[in-house]
Amino acid sequence: MLRVHCPREIARLPLPQGVERQGDILVVRRVFVPVLVSLVELWCTTYAEDLAPDAAPSWAVAAYVREKPGAVEHWKRPRELRDSGQGDCEDHVIYEVVRLRRLGTVANPAIRPTRERRYHAIVQAQNELLDPSRAARAARLALRSPV
Repeated sequence: MLRVHCPREIARLPLPQGVERQGDILVVRRVFVPVLVSLVELWCTTYAEDLAPDAAPSWAVAAYVREKPGAVEHWKRPRELRDSGQGDCEDHVIYEVVRLRRLGTVANPAIRPTRERRYHAIVQAQNELLDPSRAARAARLALRSPV
């Protein structure tokens, strides 16, 4: 089961099939890839104007931090990720899809299963799969390593 905090802007919109609203929480009881992709896409389209066209990549503005399993997730809008300086995979994907679309690139959220029987959000852009969370982790390690 996935539980995501629902911001006011999203609360007014029709939800993808398989997602229910419980107060200010969105609940996905059976986690399927198409449902997750639809939910992440909802954030991407809602906050499509959140970034300037020349915004820096997510890995340059925010570190990757994994949320605690089982907790209610808080998916950040792009400028919230930039301002907080950290976010999980969905936060980085929402930011990157919005940023790439603002540049005129065809970009969509995608989900892939992990070995831990969980899911990881990535970006599909022009027939490539991009993992902004991995790039953020690599950038963070590069900053810490001695030259």
